[in-house]
Amino acid sequence: MRKWIYIVLFCIHSLSWAQEYQLKRFEYNQSNSGFTTNTGYHWTQSEKTGRVWVSGNSGIFRFDGKIFYPYRTVGRAKPISSLVYDSKDRLWANNFYGDIFYLQKDTFIKHPFSQKNNELTTFQKLNNRFFLRTEQKIYEINTEDLNISLIDSFSLIRTLFSYQNKVYGICQYNDESVKIIDLDSGQGFSINNDFVNKSRCRFLQSPSGDYLFFEDANKLISVTNFIDGNAKGFIDIPFEGKINYASLVDKQLVLCGPNGLHFFSLDGVFQKQLLNKTQITHFGKDLEGNYLATTHGNGLLLIPNIHAFLYDYSKYLDNESILKSIYKDDYLIHATSAGKLIKHQLTSHKISVLNFGKRCETLSISWTSNKKNLLVYCDQLYEIDFKYWKIINSHNLSSIKNILALHDYTILGTRKGFIKWDRQKLEDNKEIGWNIDLCKDEQRQIVYISTKKGIFMYRTENKVVTQIYFSSLKKSAPTNSLESLSSSFSFLHNNTWLKTTDFITLDTIYHSNTRTINACKTLKDHLYVFMPTGVIQLDKKYQLVNRFSTQNGLNSRLSKTVFENKNQLIFTHKTSISVLPILETQKRIKPELSFQPISNFNSENNHFVLAFHQNNLHLKLEIHKALRLRGQFEIFYRLNEASFSWKKLEAPLDNIQVDRLPIGKGQILFKAVNINGEESDVLPVHYQVDPPYYLQWWFVLLIFAFVFFLIWRIILWREGIIRKKALLRLQKKQLETRALKAELTAIRSQMNPHFIFNVLTAIQAKVIEGKTKEAYQNIGDFADLIRNILDKSGKEYIYLKEEIILMRNYVELENSRVEIPVKLIIIIDDSDFFDHIEIPSLLTQPMIENSIRHAFNKSDQNKIIEIKTQRSSNGFSLTVSDNGKGFGNETKRKETHQPFALKAIKKRIENISQQSTRYHIELQTSTSEKGTRQSFLFTFK
Repeated sequence: MRKWIYIVLFCIHSLSWAQEYQLKRFEYNQSNSGFTTNTGYHWTQSEKTGRVWVSGNSGIFRFDGKIFYPYRTVGRAKPISSLVYDSKDRLWANNFYGDIFYLQKDTFIKHPFSQKNNELTTFQKLNNRFFLRTEQKIYEINTEDLNISLIDSFSLIRTLFSYQNKVYGICQYNDESVKIIDLDSGQGFSINNDFVNKSRCRFLQSPSGDYLFFEDANKLISVTNFIDGNAKGFIDIPFEGKINYASLVDKQLVLCGPNGLHFFSLDGVFQKQLLNKTQITHFGKDLEGNYLATTHGNGLLLIPNIHAFLYDYSKYLDNESILKSIYKDDYLIHATSAGKLIKHQLTSHKISVLNFGKRCETLSISWTSNKKNLLVYCDQLYEIDFKYWKIINSHNLSSIKNILALHDYTILGTRKGFIKWDRQKLEDNKEIGWNIDLCKDEQRQIVYISTKKGIFMYRTENKVVTQIYFSSLKKSAPTNSLESLSSSFSFLHNNTWLKTTDFITLDTIYHSNTRTINACKTLKDHLYVFMPTGVIQLDKKYQLVNRFSTQNGLNSRLSKTVFENKNQLIFTHKTSISVLPILETQKRIKPELSFQPISNFNSENNHFVLAFHQNNLHLKLEIHKALRLRGQFEIFYRLNEASFSWKKLEAPLDNIQVDRLPIGKGQILFKAVNINGEESDVLPVHYQVDPPYYLQWWFVLLIFAFVFFLIWRIILWREGIIRKKALLRLQKKQLETRALKAELTAIRSQMNPHFIFNVLTAIQAKVIEGKTKEAYQNIGDFADLIRNILDKSGKEYIYLKEEIILMRNYVELENSRVEIPVKLIIIIDDSDFFDHIEIPSLLTQPMIENSIRHAFNKSDQNKIIEIKTQRSSNGFSLTVSDNGKGFGNETKRKETHQPFALKAIKKRIENISQQSTRYHIELQTSTSEKGTRQSFLFTFK
């Protein structure tokens, strides 16, 4: 019997244990997590999954935007020359010794063709057909069975290309004649062109059209013109030098070589050169719109924006940096930390430098009110003729931190506050603290002044300076950014950009919890927030529009300010500027999430099948379309669709193992969220955990049937025992009830004579004292009292009002024998309620007797006994109190003397509480020098 109970408990425990689950990760080997070579040869991307692969001197790597994952190949050399996806989205690779590989289940397999070939091979995918060629032979790879078959042999194969659903080859014969061959029919026609016959050729495909580039002659022609024999269709490309790779990107011809990237329009006009002095081996555009280049010496380069223009001022600077910049009409003016002023015309890139001849910081710079000249402070306040770029005036002033030119005068921010300067004199020196920033509100004629002591408001019409306080801020001082916008002004405070319109309430425009905000600037309809990692752009509703960083065009992460010039954004840095084209809102890239099963995966049913004792799910997560953000993603998971909240997964791109999955079918949901807030589609990972035999339905049914039979037999056995025990308890209870009633009756019958004895003793005292008349009167009152007592004492319960009438009579009899009577006070808090309340008969009499007998001295003047009732939520209280000397001041004999009636009443209420179905009664007694208080607490049952 005990054995079966243990089995049932074990099954229940197993079911509850299987509901627990835990997510943990395996650390990736960090020594292999990087691109282990600086030389890359080629990169490619799957159009289906978005996976990016890179080949180089150390082999093949998969790149997720953050980590390079190395893949091993078994061949005659580690360097891999190229990577290509076939029409079945299978990845192929080759090396420089003729070995070729294909990817199968995350492993590169060496193809048997490698043993027969010792030549450098080239892959080409044309019209959903997959070709492999050497210098002299053309092969086709069957993507179904992976067989490689020879198509034809020639003296030299220049290239393969496609046109109108046919595949052609430019091939040279032994007699050095060159023909265009239809690979399917074998027919061809000759080419009567010298440079075509002698030049190496590349086939360039793009959505905008297909072209042929003849590398040795530097000529480009569309495939249509080439097939039609249009000799005038050749376009000369003005390029000299070695070409490693050529491609068509964004309707431009891009030539890669030892000196970077060279861009040409399709009509042969040179556009620009990027990555000067960098050996580029391959260049292209990925599915996200990024530009990727493999290099000799610099590994893989990710270039999110090839349209950015970077200008470095290093040759004009002498170990100094730009402190402040201003802009006007295609001119950018920089003030440096070594007393220089640099004027840069953006269109012509003409640079003019004005040196003040002092090795000191150019602290401030501003336009004059007419926008024709400059005011610059560098140990002195200089006025600069902008057109002729020379000093026209200087003024001996000290420590000018900021300059704000108004119509009739200029506000100069200093280390003490600010001063008003009208070119002739200085006035209104306001000492309000070290000046940080100045800005003006033209509509309100207000100048806002930011200092280390806080924000101040200077009204220009009456010259009044007022400090602005905000009750919601512990400290009002911003750091280094202050702006006035139409009917409001904004400022930076503790990593938060705030705006106010009424100088009382504050609106939060932008807040950063993790990154320090260096400054903010409003430019037209956008707000730019400058952080150590770059700049973010917000729209009118303060929603994120763009992020600017070194990944998408900035020359430096630390930008100081931004200006707009025509259709360009200009970001200034310490020693350079970044000029980016103003584009439409960058299309948000929605990430894609996938997984690779590592073990226990059923590919046919597309779910993990797990045994109960091995119910751990092992997989690897991958994020696609993630290069632009360099792996800056968060991955969340939850078990099943409706249960649990999303939880963040740490180190999401490592191997993941989920332990203790519940028995049965279920799914784990994953989603990726990038730093722009874009979420991937939810990725469900299905699993099935098979239960052990002892949780199979037949075994469970058998156990439940046995347990049911066992319980039924136990219930029958227990019912017989319970019936016997219940009968014995009932008989015992009846006997106890009878005994309790008898005891209660005996106590009451003993108490009543005791009460009568006390009253007769009082009358006897009157007779002894010779107060016959009073004794006769008391005997009459006593007769009435005895009649009522005899009538009421036979009852178990009487009404409270009847009890009070009896106690009044009793106190009057007691007062008849003393010189100073006792005053009885009755307080009823709710008469309607207590008119219908019954209490045990003569319950208060022993308390009143004890108060009269023991609480007062004969000489006491103000003797009071109070009976008070108070209603509660679940009952009521009845309190008898006096203002006597209390139990503590009696003699020792009296302390040890406890009247019989008091003992009896305690025993009585104890028995009543046990027997009564009305109340539970509790007696609480408290005594002190100021009197005694005894309360009956009645709780309704």
